[in-house]
Amino acid sequence: MRAVIVGPPSPARATARCGPGSAASAGSGSEEPRAAAEARLGPPAPQRAARRRRPRVHDGTIVTTAPNVRRGTDATMAWTKSDGWGWVFALLDHHSDEAWAHVAKIGNRFAALQPVYDAVTDRFGELSPDATRGIKLRHD
Repeated sequence: MRAVIVGPPSPARATARCGPGSAASAGSGSEEPRAAAEARLGPPAPQRAARRRRPRVHDGTIVTTAPNVRRGTDATMAWTKSDGWGWVFALLDHHSDEAWAHVAKIGNRFAALQPVYDAVTDRFGELSPDATRGIKLRHD
């Protein structure tokens, strides 16, 4: 097994890297047609094969039947003349469209969680491990 790993590369691999039309022989002026290259190298790998996307069944709206079932969060950057660039983090209830927001100069994970903390303390009165059990949080 060691001889296989340490030994020279197979001729197919060497040709694939240094054959006509490759970057290594770009100065030679000979271009190999794509069909000939595919015939020599075989079909593309399955993970790279072109695939058609299935049509999405999602209509673009997420509405719940009651408040405090699902919330969505997102972030963006905003420019102000006085402070320069800053981060805006928002949390939205998908039923009532209530929103909580937080603005921060540094957009890290602590700043991103601040509107979630604000919404939990506003709705449930405390930050405890089971205060929001069952509420789904989606993020972009």
